[in-house]
Amino acid sequence: MEERYLLISTDSHVGPSVARQLREYCDRRHLEAFDEDVRSTQTHYSTAHAAEINANDPLGGAIQGGNTVAAVALASDTNTAAMKQRWADAAAVEGLQDPQARLRDMDAEGVAVDIVFAGGQNDEMLPFDTHPDPEMRAVGAEIFNRWMVDFCSADPLRLKGVAQISLHDIDAAVDAVRKAKDAGFCSINFPSPRRDLLPYTEEAYEPFWSVCAELEMPLNTHGGGGERGYWSGKGARWCSRAEGQFMARRALWGLIFGGVFERHPGLTLVLTEQMSSWVPQTMRQLDGIYDDNLAAFRGFQDELPLRPSEYWARQVFVGNSFMSRPEALMRNEIGLQNIMYGTDYPHAESIFPLTRLAMRQAFHGLPPQEVAMILGGNAARCFGFDVDALRPVADRIGPTVAEIDVAPTEQELAEDVPPFCLAFRRY
Repeated sequence: MEERYLLISTDSHVGPSVARQLREYCDRRHLEAFDEDVRSTQTHYSTAHAAEINANDPLGGAIQGGNTVAAVALASDTNTAAMKQRWADAAAVEGLQDPQARLRDMDAEGVAVDIVFAGGQNDEMLPFDTHPDPEMRAVGAEIFNRWMVDFCSADPLRLKGVAQISLHDIDAAVDAVRKAKDAGFCSINFPSPRRDLLPYTEEAYEPFWSVCAELEMPLNTHGGGGERGYWSGKGARWCSRAEGQFMARRALWGLIFGGVFERHPGLTLVLTEQMSSWVPQTMRQLDGIYDDNLAAFRGFQDELPLRPSEYWARQVFVGNSFMSRPEALMRNEIGLQNIMYGTDYPHAESIFPLTRLAMRQAFHGLPPQEVAMILGGNAARCFGFDVDALRPVADRIGPTVAEIDVAPTEQELAEDVPPFCLAFRRY
């Protein structure tokens, strides 16, 4: 039998129809508000509003917001039919809403497990996502979570949901984490730092950190979140893109210097849909800040006995959804045991349906045991998955070690790689 990799994608998405699929999960007392939210959201994301998003914060509004109208408007600026088709194809993927279609796609791509986030790039937002009342946003998160439980029940071994929660009420968030654990979710969607949330260095979060550590529920921060909307005018699009992933990883130094990792050594932070070449320089910078404070402030080491890079090694993972060849060659500098792989299914910037080609591009010629860690071993350890239970799935559909060891030809790359497929970048 050919040796096959266990491939765990730490980044994928669903986009249930709010009106057709989520309404039945709404409590009766909220149905009137739910229906009004559907109407107002449809108006909010009209074609006219898409033009506004395109002008001011296209990547934040279109890519991470899941809005296809805005995304197609963004694509139209490229004046390429291929780009527009890529966005349209991503929005139409059946696996966004149908778990059986998704499992078929996973089989075809060699993916044993999908870790599943909201945000499908198909015009479907979370219920009450823009509601001014945080309690109603929490209601919307609960509606989505109920649907996600049913979606993942199609194959609980292979479909692992990321629970949506609200952090505006810490006591309610603690209860939501316990409920999510009992329902089979693998992690908590952990918001990037924003002005409407208390800073993560505040003591008020202690019960939340404690329950996540106790239940071994990783904090899972997806790229594209955090503060946005500052840039406007010429070049605003590219400024937003330049800092999008940075804004989503700002919790890292808050949890380090705030002593959260020290007080809660069982707590895990996952930074999903990130590139990873930033890690070595950032760790050098944070270690430098630590060393400077160690010399200048008495008692600093009592509160933080480890350097930031040591907390990184112990408690942080990077979900490198678009892992490029240069990043794969940096794997030991980044932290071989801290890197996880993701397909970003089925987003326009994802590697779907070219997962095998993307893996060949990144990993050809590298030691199979190290590739196995990145493709699945590290994720299984991070999320506590049963590798023995997953091995029959990998043996049935997983990519073979031999095929991933073959570098793509220039002709393959020229003919098969669509625009904006980030795994094939040269950096």
